[in-house]
Amino acid sequence: MVTVFAIACTNNVAPPPPQTCDTSIVSYHNDIVPLILSSCFSCHSAPSPSAGINLADSASFFFYVNEGSFYGAVSWDGSYALMPPDAKLDDCSMAKITKWKNEGYPANQ
Repeated sequence: MVTVFAIACTNNVAPPPPQTCDTSIVSYHNDIVPLILSSCFSCHSAPSPSAGINLADSASFFFYVNEGSFYGAVSWDGSYALMPPDAKLDDCSMAKITKWKNEGYPANQ
């Protein structure tokens, strides 16, 4: 006698939970700088920064932050060229930038 077992193959692994966006503490060094390096730096750094906007050092970056063009560009509000030009930053990145802006752009964290 031959016994045949039918085993149902199902994926019982739960999908990973959606990533949360922690904006409770937004740090210039831990949150903003990595975002600039990954989303802006390849075009806006020496030796030939796009549109002459060089974000290679904090003094240059904070010039654009303080005069409003950084937030205007990354928020895609229409008052500045849209940055990054190929796709808007994800919602979590924008939430962190907005919180950082609302806190007065602190650079000491």
